[in-house]
Amino acid sequence: MTKSVTQDDRDLLLAEYQPLREEVNRTVDRMTANELACSAFVFSIILFQISTKNVTSIPDWIVIPFGASLAMVVAFVGHERSKVFRRHMDQVEEYLANIERVLSSQFGWTNHYRDVIQPSDARQTGSRRVLWHILRFVALANFIFQCAALFYPNPVA
Repeated sequence: MTKSVTQDDRDLLLAEYQPLREEVNRTVDRMTANELACSAFVFSIILFQISTKNVTSIPDWIVIPFGASLAMVVAFVGHERSKVFRRHMDQVEEYLANIERVLSSQFGWTNHYRDVIQPSDARQTGSRRVLWHILRFVALANFIFQCAALFYPNPVA
């Protein structure tokens, strides 16, 4: 965007600004909902597998591989979905930063925020990154443990 803008351009940018800020807020809400849903789903599958361990009406060959695989798929797909949300938010924030640069060279939260944070690819917050690593690790460990229990049902003590 150039620094020489007409009043109509300024009016358009001001009209776009608030809806784009709301889009950032909605994207953060969707990211949070995605994290909560994936975490709840993965841990509910694990708890279901634990609670049905000694139930004879449900065969282990159904519960173990399908449940453990589903937990892994949900964890990995949820993480990929989170990355898509992050990329979308990066694009909106970049456009907001451009609007702020055009409207004011000194003010604007997005411009200030961009100067403080790391580059775009490394911007996912540490806690979100840790959450996804833990969730994927738990799902993978559950898969390995459940499959090992299926093939070796009575481990030697």
